[in-house]
Amino acid sequence: MRTISFIILILLSSSLLNGQSRGRWCEGAISYDTALSPKGKYKIIVKDTELIVVNMTTGNHLKRKIDILPPSELAWSPNDSLFFINQSDGGAIGTWAVQVYKIADDNIVETNLAKKPLEEFQKKMEEWCPDEFPNIAACGWVDNGTKILIVGAVPNHSSCKGMGNIFCYLIDIRSAEIIDSFNKKLLNQKWPEIIGSCVKE
Repeated sequence: MRTISFIILILLSSSLLNGQSRGRWCEGAISYDTALSPKGKYKIIVKDTELIVVNMTTGNHLKRKIDILPPSELAWSPNDSLFFINQSDGGAIGTWAVQVYKIADDNIVETNLAKKPLEEFQKKMEEWCPDEFPNIAACGWVDNGTKILIVGAVPNHSSCKGMGNIFCYLIDIRSAEIIDSFNKKLLNQKWPEIIGSCVKE
């Protein structure tokens, strides 16, 4: 029994060291200390409130001031050009928000990819929980990184009649427009392999 437990511990440790983790919102989210991009072009380092993206080819360090609050999760796009960060302002029960960044001309640039989903989900919040701010998080990249899945979730607060309700938006990376939207059940049918534990049925 001890031998089996020891093997399991080794496997879990190896998984964490290689950046594999089961995210709350995105199944493939990785931790900052192992945030190497899929093609190996960039690596992310977080020091205090500074986000550093290292160009692994040139050695250049791209820097941006950003508030990083645990718990948080990060996922690169398949082509190494964008990444998103989901993070909570108050631990596991806090409000989640997402920022999506792109690497352009040796700069880390925040995009507006989460703007439309937030605006649309706020309309639903007027019925489900008008006095609370929604959770907004990215679930992953779709179609080789040309689209991103962003969900809105009603907080799990007893004051919300729509407590835990989730709605998902498929966003085009180039236009930042909503291509499609669907409920939690359809999201689980379409992309069960990329969504995290908070979104799974």
